[in-house]
Amino acid sequence: MVSSQGVLTAAAYGAVLCLVQDIGAGELWGVLVVLRHCMPPIAVKTDCELVVTGFRRGRAWCCCSARPFAEVWRLVWRKIDDLGLEAVCICKVKAHASVGDVEAGRLSLVDRAGNTWADRYAKKGAALRPVDCSVQLALRRTETVLSAVGRWIGEANARVAKLGDVDAAKLRARKAEAEAVGPILCAAVVLRGWNGHRLQKQGGQWACAVCARRAKQEHLLRRQKCAGMPTVAAKAHASHRLWQSQGYTWCSGCGA
Repeated sequence: MVSSQGVLTAAAYGAVLCLVQDIGAGELWGVLVVLRHCMPPIAVKTDCELVVTGFRRGRAWCCCSARPFAEVWRLVWRKIDDLGLEAVCICKVKAHASVGDVEAGRLSLVDRAGNTWADRYAKKGAALRPVDCSVQLALRRTETVLSAVGRWIGEANARVAKLGDVDAAKLRARKAEAEAVGPILCAAVVLRGWNGHRLQKQGGQWACAVCARRAKQEHLLRRQKCAGMPTVAAKAHASHRLWQSQGYTWCSGCGA
């Protein structure tokens, strides 16, 4: 809070008390704290377009399941309903404004001072809960795998849809063959790389994931340089995480 002369009169800061540590979540949580602890009528000025847009569009837009930070929005709107919509005003101010912006009339000196103080205390609040890089990396890996597997499933479904009608006798024969194989339908592929080859163990044979050459013994493939992929202009690399499922080899990282 700042006075009419732009002097800081009160301030509060802290870590965002929700699972997602994000700028948008922090902006919304700050509004929630103001609504909970200030007497109406309340005038909130923020440089966050998300907050201004949400207040303008209303509860249904903010609290729908597809909206980011919907759980925080629900808390905000619960408090707005308690105070009364007419008792709350949320306005947009320019972020990181300069003296030139004030002189040009884009915002007042008081608004610039208040926004500057808000940025300073936001940084102090963020410092209370530092980022755990290992958690971030684990989440990104999980998202990548889920996305890749989803693409692979979509591709598989699209191909199945193009097969057309399947003879019932052949279908029963395939089912019996699959049951005879056993319950393990998916296993990690052992990868090794020599002379440009990306060698993987497939049952009793070794095969190159790039040039598709096969041999019963690994050293027979290593003798010759990999000729490259014959049909697809792509290159297998060490970041692939290959899996084998019912005769198909696929990457859980990129979906190839």
